[in-house]
Amino acid sequence: MAVFFLACKQIERLEDFPANFWNEPPEKTFLATGNEFCPTITLGLHEGWVYRCERERMFNVAEQETDLDARLEKLATLVGFNWHIHGIGCAGPFYELFRYTPYFGTIGPVVSSKLANDFAWFDDRARALGDIGFYAWFNQMREMFQFAGEHGAVWCVDECKHSKTHARLTSKDGVIAFLHETMRDESERIARAARESGLSLSVRTTP
Repeated sequence: MAVFFLACKQIERLEDFPANFWNEPPEKTFLATGNEFCPTITLGLHEGWVYRCERERMFNVAEQETDLDARLEKLATLVGFNWHIHGIGCAGPFYELFRYTPYFGTIGPVVSSKLANDFAWFDDRARALGDIGFYAWFNQMREMFQFAGEHGAVWCVDECKHSKTHARLTSKDGVIAFLHETMRDESERIARAARESGLSLSVRTTP
């Protein structure tokens, strides 16, 4: 069974619990849940509260759970993580991702931003391995956590919820919204790169 993660950004906590949330949760809402194997993943969120986001994206991170396990094993070897030594309460690069077992709970904005930085920091070492498949997965995971960033969240989606979310995202309106958001993300990326390079961009419009 394929493994899907949903990343969302620009989240806000709802003061009132939505009526009928358990049967028909409103679009772009989620319940912040913890993970006993990594209590810190929800940092920046209040567990048990419902949040709404403005934007969301689905990521197919593996064709089956064993594939994801293998990718994480290789990532652990890359950064020197030891599954037997590093228990609850430890820290380090990708620690929260390694302890995200059994892929349950909400990864909050603090950890999402931290993991995005971890992926950026180890990019050269991951590329140097020469494993095209692993590096493609590595980039996908980095993109996912960068999308969520400091004001978002990420979580693994079960099969039932994936079917409903996928149907909504791939509807005509969903595709149009996705294309609009993708273009906006790319424009923001170009503008940010220009600012960091000390360049100025001018936008021309045609009548």
